[in-house]
Amino acid sequence: MVKVLIVYAHESPASFNAAAKDAAVAALTAQGCTVEVSDLYAMKFKAAATTEDITGGVKDAENFCYAKEIKLASEEGRLADDIKKEQEKLKEADLVIFQDKKAMLSFTTDCPESVYSDTGINGDINVTLWPLQNGILNYCGFQVFAPQIFWDPATGSPESRSSMLEGWRRRLQNLCVEASVYFAPLDYFDKEKGFLLKPEVKEKYASKECGLTVGIHMGKPLPGLMHLPGSVSGLCFPPYFLGISNTFHLLFTTSATSSFVLHFSSFRALTFCQPGYSAEEKPGVVLIFFNQ
Repeated sequence: MVKVLIVYAHESPASFNAAAKDAAVAALTAQGCTVEVSDLYAMKFKAAATTEDITGGVKDAENFCYAKEIKLASEEGRLADDIKKEQEKLKEADLVIFQDKKAMLSFTTDCPESVYSDTGINGDINVTLWPLQNGILNYCGFQVFAPQIFWDPATGSPESRSSMLEGWRRRLQNLCVEASVYFAPLDYFDKEKGFLLKPEVKEKYASKECGLTVGIHMGKPLPGLMHLPGSVSGLCFPPYFLGISNTFHLLFTTSATSSFVLHFSSFRALTFCQPGYSAEEKPGVVLIFFNQ
């Protein structure tokens, strides 16, 4: 049986993010999954990563380094109780290993898709997502799915929002057989030369139409690694498929117009909502952990 933990962060139960969360709960439960929800707003979960995450004081208050102190506190069992509770939920899974597990970003935006194109005012969404896809998820050992992007649900008709949710439900039913995003493996780079691509790798990809990845594009068109195939024209989609035996998934839902930092070491999610949103339309966060 698949155990699912949904960590949900949004103020309004009337928001589209809440509807997406509810759709995920219903779809996954219907498939026989055991689903638990941590509602961070309802729990009044503290988002900021501070010294309050550590009990018993810090070792070097004058030169406080969160990464070092939180690592030591974790080793000594001195993490704050709210963090421990969320970690216990993860420990209940049969296997909690980040390496070779899968992750996915799921976004709501406040603008149409064209705004996030390579000629739109907000710029290419692939470039926007690269630090999160590569710098956080891939860096932490996840294999990454293409994201689920709900384009501008706030101004859409009830029919269009219903259609978005129905598409989300259908995708959840087949999530484990989807292609994963490709990231260049570590052995493609030469440590002795500042982690530049090795000459043989550059030669291998010299004749390719698109760059190796969004960040490592080699001066070529960007590969469309951040979208489902066919959602954006003019981008390349390498057909990388990965096995799903004993997979572990993370879904992270927020608005593409907000900024956030996710600390896996302490299970903190820090989100900043831009001003000008009503309570119903503020960006939100959903994390879903699957374990088979």
